[in-house]
Amino acid sequence: MADAATGVDDETKKLLKTIFELYDADDSGKLDAKEMFMMMETLGVVGTQTAILKMIRDVDTDGNDEIDFDELCQIVAANSGSTQKGASGISFGSLIERVKKAGPTMVWRTDAIGKGLEVESTSLSCKAGPKEWGVAMTCFGEAGPDGAWLSAKQYSEATCLLELTSLGGDAYVGIAGINFKARDAAAGEWNIELGKSADQPGMAPWAAIKLSTGEVYKKGKPEGGQILSNVQEGDRISYDIDMHNQTATIRSLRLKANSDASAMAEWEEKSKVEIPNLPPELCVAVSLGNNAEGKSTAIRLVGSWCAVVAKSTEAKDVDTGDPGAKQKADPLVAAAQSSGA
Repeated sequence: MADAATGVDDETKKLLKTIFELYDADDSGKLDAKEMFMMMETLGVVGTQTAILKMIRDVDTDGNDEIDFDELCQIVAANSGSTQKGASGISFGSLIERVKKAGPTMVWRTDAIGKGLEVESTSLSCKAGPKEWGVAMTCFGEAGPDGAWLSAKQYSEATCLLELTSLGGDAYVGIAGINFKARDAAAGEWNIELGKSADQPGMAPWAAIKLSTGEVYKKGKPEGGQILSNVQEGDRISYDIDMHNQTATIRSLRLKANSDASAMAEWEEKSKVEIPNLPPELCVAVSLGNNAEGKSTAIRLVGSWCAVVAKSTEAKDVDTGDPGAKQKADPLVAAAQSSGA
């Protein structure tokens, strides 16, 4: 039964309270735009300050651009069940549904890791020398071999947000199928450029992008026609993966310059590539190395989300902010796309 004051049921209210307390970083009893931005980032989705402030101002009663717990409940109640309410297609009802459905968070696997790579919390760093490479893979939940990969029967949809905190050498980002193997399984030699052809069965990943050139490779061979252009240190890489349709969209994002140091970070989409025909079970993979000048390369796992989602029989119209167009997509993904994520 919905609470008369907040408009949400007891189960949702309890969940919202947990979320509210988690992201109220300064324990002020209110959420501001930056704290709500952080909530979305942990799910691997980037929103804009304009869109988030619009949602806050729809229910903010005192005009201070912050919301208390009751106001957050009102946002959810107002947007629940609709993909078109909220700013730029962002539905807080959908956001809470995502939290309800969420599986475990993405982590770097520590049992299968290449030369010169180290994992510390969410960060992966590489100090491999010239012509040396190390592969790292992700999974959901456990960091070892028992961690889950993505598949239509298990975790069928996922988002992932990576940040290139330093880029001392070269790097590949990509997707590996479950048959991807170490060069030498006994020695655990996960040392290869993901764009190179395999020297034994299983060594080539499904798809990889070389960040220095933006070139796309499929199974170790160049795949013409798509380029993830102009990626540089400090940029972010966003993944949207749909296992039912066996597709992935990989985007590069860049932080917009802002003279106001107190303003919320704004990320702008620079380019994207679409990868179809994914293998039936996969994970996000990266390859770092070739640090000719000895500078470390590091990638941070900013946020992620995965869930078991039933295959949709009918795509929904999503308001992307363009009055002349509607987009068929998940509302949060559409929001990320229209905001530069």
